[in-house]
Amino acid sequence: MNKIAIKYGVYTGFVVILYMFAFYFFDKALMRSPKVIWSTMILYLAGMFWATLKVHREEGSSYNSIGSILDSTESEEKESSLRSLVSTPFIVFLITNAYFWFFFLWIMNVYDAELLQIHQEMTHQEMLDFHKGTDKISEVRKNVLDDYTPTFAASITKYMMGAIGGFILSFLMALIVRRT
Repeated sequence: MNKIAIKYGVYTGFVVILYMFAFYFFDKALMRSPKVIWSTMILYLAGMFWATLKVHREEGSSYNSIGSILDSTESEEKESSLRSLVSTPFIVFLITNAYFWFFFLWIMNVYDAELLQIHQEMTHQEMLDFHKGTDKISEVRKNVLDDYTPTFAASITKYMMGAIGGFILSFLMALIVRRT
């Protein structure tokens, strides 16, 4: 089961990077837009779903083989364990998310300084828009563009926060696949 999750996590991670590169080559600012970044979640969910479905089918088929039916006194169909159905998409999510954050950190800090500048300007404007009309707006106005440079520590923090959401998605996906 873990081999399937790892394989699908690596594949999905590569697909996410290729997807982001496609937007990068089309328009750098578009690659950094929240719509494109959040749209990668569709790729995450697809990889998680296919891996979970594959594990569910393999576990179900091992219980329904002719030899197991003849050897077994019970003819009940055993279901995939919820634990394996949650862990599979969660592992896919964690691997894919690691690829995403490593790519994001690398492309901004190593590969393209122009994209980093676009990111800093967009993030500053997003923060100004978000805090408009609040007490925190004066603090945001004091920020310089270098304050919005992606760091390894910030990427790890976002990765960990994403893991919480990834677990919730994995649990919901396991429930859905288990019903099929």
